[in-house]
Amino acid sequence: MAYIDTNRPVLEIINVCMKRLGLDAVSTIDQNSLSIVAVDLLNDVVTDMCDYFQWPQLYAETSVVAVSSVVEYKINVDAKSISEVSVSGQVSPLELVTIEDIRRLNRITSSGIPRQFAIIKVSGDASYMRVHPTPVTPLSSFEVAYYTKPRLVRASAGDGSLVFNLPARVLIQGLYAQMLLEESGGRPTPEVAAASQLYAKMKQDSLNRFTFDTGSDVYIVPAR
Repeated sequence: MAYIDTNRPVLEIINVCMKRLGLDAVSTIDQNSLSIVAVDLLNDVVTDMCDYFQWPQLYAETSVVAVSSVVEYKINVDAKSISEVSVSGQVSPLELVTIEDIRRLNRITSSGIPRQFAIIKVSGDASYMRVHPTPVTPLSSFEVAYYTKPRLVRASAGDGSLVFNLPARVLIQGLYAQMLLEESGGRPTPEVAAASQLYAKMKQDSLNRFTFDTGSDVYIVPAR
């Protein structure tokens, strides 16, 4: 049976782990050196969770205005991954190609409705894409489907109320395993191994809820 998923604030997640370790709860996430370390470890767990699966609750969409004769566009969102790009009003999405391919295609003088795209670079939180053929009017916009990237927690009192849109019980187990490993000085003790194995199982159970348990696979990634 899959584990119950409930969103919880960062402070509560850390305090659950503190209690499991037999330690006093903290009132703020920057109260002492251990709670500050827990913040850093929680960021590692969140990153691991995001790398593990394209969680549907992190799915989002945005539009980028298409400009005649312009092939490079800024996707001004903090995206973990770009799932799909399409031209508004078109049924089929653009084909994802490599940077080398889009550079070669852009050297061809061709205008019309874009059919290919490539993500060529990332600057800050924004991604940049190039398309081919070169757009012409009356195109209106590119529709971008992507998965968001939760921001890192800062060790400040204000971030204690931050809530990740991820399964809280899985985050708690992942943080608990990391705190056990920290407590053991990095040695893989039996307790660390057991906690880590349960964390891996809980991640898989949560993944099953969005795929196998529902009877359909919602895990969508580009072909490349």
